Amino acid sequence: RPRPSPRRASGTRSPAFRSWASTDAEVARRFRKVVRTRLEYIGAAFAELGFEGPELEMRTRLFVAYEAAQSSLYGHESKRTLGELIPQRIAMITEG
Repeated sequence: RPRPSPRRASGTRSPAFRSWASTDAEVARRFRKVVRTRLEYIGAAFAELGFEGPELEMRTRLFVAYEAAQSSLYGHESKRTLGELIPQRIAMITEG
């Protein structure tokens, strides 16, 4: 059977892939790789902003978790409302 790639999945599909990964070793391996890639990429961005150590680690993990859960948290909101929240979200995660 064809397997969709978790690498191509947006954060909105992460819960479904996480569930699938709990029953399929190959999906689990790919899912872990995607999560590692996301953490490395986002971590590098926060490091460029000057964050280090535990603060860098926590901001990175919180951002990745938030993005994965965003559809569950805001699925009922309009695109306009979501767009209006972007500046606040950026300020919260980038200001020291």
